[in-house]
Amino acid sequence: MVPVPQLDRAVERHRAGSPPWALFERRVRTPRAARGPLPRAPVADACGEIAAALDHPGLGCDRVVYVHIPFCRSLCSFCGYCREIPVTPDTLRAYVAAVRQQLASFAARPWTQSKPFSAIHFGGGTPTLLPTDVLAALIRDVAAALPLAPGAEITVESTVAELESVDVSVLMSAGMNRLALGVQTFDGDHRRSLGRRSSREKVLCGIAHARAAGITNLCVDLIYGLPNQTLGAWKADLEILGTCGATGASIYPLVAFPASELGRKLVTERRDSFVDLATEYEFFMAADRALLCLPGWTRFSPVQYGHASVGTAAYVSACGRGAEILALGAGAAGTLLRLAYFNSPSIEEYTRGWSEGGAWPIGAGRGSDAHDVAGKLCALGETTHFIRAAMPRVPVLLDAIVARLVELGLATTDDKSVSLTSTGCFWAGNICEILSVAVRN
Repeated sequence: MVPVPQLDRAVERHRAGSPPWALFERRVRTPRAARGPLPRAPVADACGEIAAALDHPGLGCDRVVYVHIPFCRSLCSFCGYCREIPVTPDTLRAYVAAVRQQLASFAARPWTQSKPFSAIHFGGGTPTLLPTDVLAALIRDVAAALPLAPGAEITVESTVAELESVDVSVLMSAGMNRLALGVQTFDGDHRRSLGRRSSREKVLCGIAHARAAGITNLCVDLIYGLPNQTLGAWKADLEILGTCGATGASIYPLVAFPASELGRKLVTERRDSFVDLATEYEFFMAADRALLCLPGWTRFSPVQYGHASVGTAAYVSACGRGAEILALGAGAAGTLLRLAYFNSPSIEEYTRGWSEGGAWPIGAGRGSDAHDVAGKLCALGETTHFIRAAMPRVPVLLDAIVARLVELGLATTDDKSVSLTSTGCFWAGNICEILSVAVRN
């Protein structure tokens, strides 16, 4: 097989008796880091290339929409996404108008209209910081401009603090059928350290309020590996999660962006995590066991769990399968054919660019055959399951890597499919990185 040093060293460690949490020297925690070995070629004329792609009917794969609302009441200590505290209501109105302009520019094109979209995700930031009527109107406008699959999932992210002033029924009338709450932890001390304002009691009241309003698909985000977080505190979070009324959960390791408060602390201390790999593995396995024991719950991806019928995560699952993404809003990244495009992360530049016309405030990178193959292979590490027939062109490469993953206890396989084990889900980012390196070579 093509040499993949990271995988070869893991096999050596395993044969020498290393425990599961020590198979690799470091943990790859994000899809972006996993795809790092396979960068796309920069595109000089991003606007022209994207316009040309929009005039093509597309690849025929899944389609989803991401809309970024980059405003927050306060900034969390770990977050580095494109976001800011809005200065005036005019800032919000001008930004929403710019998103509508980008939507209008993309919506009527052949690519956009050639296939239904299975999910729309309003993320942030905190989308519910927008006035409820403004957000509801934007939901309606996006849904009306695009062909949607029957029962398309429409998610809105929120914090509990902002949810207190939102009429959930208005958002539901506009089309929202899934709510994602950025709880991160139920522990009061840890919440304050992250910049979250609501107490555990208010969080639980907020979840109950949303459920009473009729939300049946309610996802709670939790983070492990926080500074000074104990395994006992994490298990307490998981116990509360299982009884609070949530029907789904996103379980993330702490990934502190370099520019964030916690990110700068990690840089100063010359490490990439506040816990060692053995402890991080314990945190992950505790969550995996607890959530898979909940009645009707299943694992959709290495970080996404939920009730199989009412806690689904269509947007996340489609992205893991390599869906094309229509991305709207500052800092949002999308994919059209082999183009990966990214809107300007500057909120001011994005708003001005779409409001004034002229060149789109956008950049792009072009992929290759290797990116197409890696995109399909990486479905194993992003959705935990892979159908062998989906990759007829690289059976030797796939079989050789899968054989190593099975030996390491990271995957199971039969003639038709490959699935990650729980330990494989912990190392899912590394597996995607291994596949990217193998395809590149």
